[in-house]
Amino acid sequence: MRYQYTFTRRVKVLEVLFRSRQLQRCFEREADAIRRWGPDVGRRYVERVSFLGGVEEWDDLPKFNFLGFHSLSQNRKGQFAIKLTGKWRLIVEPTESTSGIRIVSVEDYHG
Repeated sequence: MRYQYTFTRRVKVLEVLFRSRQLQRCFEREADAIRRWGPDVGRRYVERVSFLGGVEEWDDLPKFNFLGFHSLSQNRKGQFAIKLTGKWRLIVEPTESTSGIRIVSVEDYHG
């Protein structure tokens, strides 16, 4: 199943898709995100996904230094991380056409 959220703007922007309904719900209702990850991570998740919805192209993401956007390796090849807070990261991947971005998970992958 494919979950998506479309941002309405006059310029072409990335289409934001969610791997799960729960990730989409946490974006749409900040209270759910805060309940799931705490206030700092929950609010930053909503803020970052909102920002991603306004980015015009996948190739623009590394230009925004505050995102801490970087590629992952080994078994996560093809996925990318965006810094939320401290050790918490938003894991994303491009859609097949790279005209969109898929929200994969929110993780403390540094353990």
